[in-house]
Amino acid sequence: MSIFNGFKNWLQKEMVLYLQNSNYDSKWSVETSNRKYISEGYKMSVWVYACVNEIAYSIAGIQWRLYRQKTNGEKVEIEEHPILNMCNGTANEAMGLTGADMFALWAIYLATQGQAFFKLNNAIVPSELEPLYPFQTSPIPDKKEFIKGYKYQVQGAEVSTIFDKSEIMWSRFYDPENIYEGLSPIKALARTIDTENDAVKWNKSQFENKGMPQGLISVEGGLTEESKRQFGDRWKKEYQGADKKRVPMILNATNAKWTPISMSQSDMDFIEQRKTNRVEICGAFGVPTQAVGIPDAQQYSNYEEAMKSFWENTLIPNYLNVMRDALNTNICAKYSTDLKLDYDISEIQYLKESTELTHKMALERWTSDVYTLNETRKMLGDDEAENGDMHYSDILGKGLDDIVDE
Repeated sequence: MSIFNGFKNWLQKEMVLYLQNSNYDSKWSVETSNRKYISEGYKMSVWVYACVNEIAYSIAGIQWRLYRQKTNGEKVEIEEHPILNMCNGTANEAMGLTGADMFALWAIYLATQGQAFFKLNNAIVPSELEPLYPFQTSPIPDKKEFIKGYKYQVQGAEVSTIFDKSEIMWSRFYDPENIYEGLSPIKALARTIDTENDAVKWNKSQFENKGMPQGLISVEGGLTEESKRQFGDRWKKEYQGADKKRVPMILNATNAKWTPISMSQSDMDFIEQRKTNRVEICGAFGVPTQAVGIPDAQQYSNYEEAMKSFWENTLIPNYLNVMRDALNTNICAKYSTDLKLDYDISEIQYLKESTELTHKMALERWTSDVYTLNETRKMLGDDEAENGDMHYSDILGKGLDDIVDE
């Protein structure tokens, strides 16, 4: 049995288990928990918001270029095309969605949901994209084709919309436990974000309750139920709130005693816990702490080095490559198999120094006969060329006409 057939059999078994155990038909009839990663993570945690936006708006500033790849490996840039209009101009005219908006939203959904869905305006020659809420969209499993289509269930709607798989572009960060879901950094951070949100709520409650922890007031002889209620109402009215933190507490009772029942701020090590939370959040998103304004957690000698690492280790492999591959597979291939879309990072200031160094090293190895032409082109990120097995000295020993004739 080949590896491919083994994977195919495994996939079919997983498909059956998924259909049997996930209650698929009713899964999208109500709002799913995925939406909470946005409402309770991205929209509530300042550090999550900062990290996701740093990723999204860095991606949004990238320009895209389109090439036609010849049979000899040479790439010819195309200056005008509907695909370029979509990526660098207007992604959806009716929605007022620019290409920059689309890429920013795409990055936000990948970071918070682990996946993003876009509806193509034309399944044959798409020129516009319509973003779909990922928490309301799901692939429809198929035993033979992996995906039969996509189901879009708007909250509160009785009837869902079914899209053919050719109408939807789907990209995701793979979840090793569910091949039909995406695994976002924010999902892996769920407990940390809960801890961070609870810490903020706890701190806020201290200001609202004059900086004093919760506790019990015991009165010798006890109180009637009516007295308890009146005492509680008086407590809230006269002593609750940050503006009353200096008001002395006066009790009209004999031998009343206050007993704290929760840890103090020092016991909870509040400040250190929040520092740990934000470093974990930045680490999971792959965003340097300096980029989101955390000066006390330096991991790099300078800001430029941190941002260079951010581009090379997070933005390029985790986002730009994912987007490029999805666009080439779902958009470019529908126009022509020789069309290739790629991002242009030549103007990113943090990468210019390393790019210039790479070019210098490639030139030195080429002119020193260490590398062949194709090895040099590979180092520069270019495709192989015909007669690319020649060294620099080989070219010097031949006339240009001879090389062209070969």
